[in-house]
Amino acid sequence: MCSFSESTFQVTAAQTMVSLMTLSCATLIIPAAYHSSYKSITAFAPANAAVEGMVGALGASKEAEERGLLLLSRGTSIILFCVYVGYL
Repeated sequence: MCSFSESTFQVTAAQTMVSLMTLSCATLIIPAAYHSSYKSITAFAPANAAVEGMVGALGASKEAEERGLLLLSRGTSIILFCVYVGYL
């Protein structure tokens, strides 16, 4: 006969871990989606001075992309850090 007992786990702890994992995945996906969408705006613009002026007016420059990406990435990392500290 088997002398092992049935294993159990805490449902609340499992739900908390799933929520933290979902949040951490979202903090990776959001900046990646921003970067991907920003690249698609400038990739399909024809090499035309008028269109380049419009794209520049929309802020679709490399510096603006990097600035926005850094702001978004740092913001999500600060939120993630605060949630993890709150969890402890």
